[in-house]
Amino acid sequence: MGFPVKTQDISLLAWVAVPTATAVMSSVLDLIAAPAKFAATIFVYLGRQSGSAFTTGWPNIRISASPKSAGNDAWVPLDIYRPFEGLNIVNTTLNGAIIAGATSCIVTSATGIAAGDLLFLGDASSANWEIVRVLSVSGTTINFEEACTYAHGNGAQVTDQADIYQFNVDAMAYGRLRVVADNASGGQTFAVRVLAITGNSVT
Repeated sequence: MGFPVKTQDISLLAWVAVPTATAVMSSVLDLIAAPAKFAATIFVYLGRQSGSAFTTGWPNIRISASPKSAGNDAWVPLDIYRPFEGLNIVNTTLNGAIIAGATSCIVTSATGIAAGDLLFLGDASSANWEIVRVLSVSGTTINFEEACTYAHGNGAQVTDQADIYQFNVDAMAYGRLRVVADNASGGQTFAVRVLAITGNSVT
């Protein structure tokens, strides 16, 4: 008998914009198919695309499980995450492009940005969207806690009050998992990405 192993870098939902009155579903994580999964952690990354607060109670980020191997008639919510509504949300732009690996950026206005904030860095291509944590602010220069992963063009959107959340799941009890980003009445578009890591059995 071998030792359990992990599978990481599972992308259930690439960065996508979720308009109000819309629900976006991630791909399904099959927990039964080889290698069978005994544990899973789901990571949700949410970026704001507006300076306005969310409507109370929205959006809802639901992790759902199903005991069935197929079909949509047996999904049950395991957990629901609601990001805080937000207040005085910074919605600015990059004043100059930055390259992948940059440790700082210059923004049009840094008013309201503080050390510890999570910033959503937008771009023309959603493949380059990401969240960074602010280390410090000097004038309109924002220093990152760690280097950014992607390049971002001049004029790209920068918003604060981004969110990162994780769900830990005892996968032995379920057959399939998925995440639903439900923006039925959020009042604005937001960006979301879903990643996963699993603990797998070894026979």
